[in-house]
Amino acid sequence: MVTIFANHVREAPRNFTNDFIVDFVMPEPDNSEGATAWPLNKTNFAKLCELLAEEQKCRPQSVDLDLACGRKWLLAVIDVQHPETKEDLKGLALFRLGPEPERPRAFTATELGIKDDDIPPEFR
Repeated sequence: MVTIFANHVREAPRNFTNDFIVDFVMPEPDNSEGATAWPLNKTNFAKLCELLAEEQKCRPQSVDLDLACGRKWLLAVIDVQHPETKEDLKGLALFRLGPEPERPRAFTATELGIKDDDIPPEFR
């Protein structure tokens, strides 16, 4: 198993075969390759959406990907076959997400001392 800390999930460039890329930090000495990004294949992206949907109690198509960031991901090292060359390789599979980090709550206008008269009508 490999643990990473996911900083950001972003869309991949158009010329990529994967739709999303995870920017991450990996603790030493696990990161001997110096990698800082991992392209999510369709299987791993579906697993990510499934795990987030369980937490968010929604359908996988409706998950908030930002909630995958700022937390640890546990990845399994698996045997895979390169789709074009058929070469046997090691790959990564998303296994589990760590607990969601504490996020600051939003304050209400009243808590911030803002009166209704201070708010323009188009924002009320």
